Amino acid sequence: MINTCHIGITRTVEKVIKDKPWYNFNKENFIYIRTSPNGLINPSNYSGVAKTLAGQLNRAINSDLVLGKVFYEEDNGVRISPTPLQLNLLNAQEGKDREEAYRLLNAETPEKDRLDIENDLSFGINEEGESYIQEQIAELPTSTASESTLSKVKEVAKEMGIDIQKLSDYLKGNPDVKAKGANGLADVIRGIVAS
Repeated sequence: MINTCHIGITRTVEKVIKDKPWYNFNKENFIYIRTSPNGLINPSNYSGVAKTLAGQLNRAINSDLVLGKVFYEEDNGVRISPTPLQLNLLNAQEGKDREEAYRLLNAETPEKDRLDIENDLSFGINEEGESYIQEQIAELPTSTASESTLSKVKEVAKEMGIDIQKLSDYLKGNPDVKAKGANGLADVIRGIVAS
């Protein structure tokens, strides 16, 4: 078994999970997810939390060196599983050592394939350990809809009995709803879309 507790990996993990008691890093090859103090992270959503955490860790570890995927989500946590060539790159000194390590890693997995790291919809966890669905996809090109398009959408929504309102107005009337970081939400029971 490869010693996955490389100092660079350990520092990345400790930085990302700092002050989050619902994560337990065993300093070897696994980060366990535990129930958060308020119970919002619990066994029913561990897999979503694991997916988000693995994505955060992979983005963090790839901020300096393009290693590719090192962290993998599992049902109850995140497995740390770098390849020998990824560890070789982490251990390489600046200069010729690093260039050779990159060359070998590129031969195994081209850099373009290592760059596509989990940019999909993900489960989010805020500082209080509350879960939410993170709807914004990193680096996804966006555009603003024309007034004509918005008018048609609002007209169709009204015909369907859907009330479209500002997110801030909706949250004022519903203080128990946690929408930190959300661009919008849908209240299916009451037929409301807030953005």
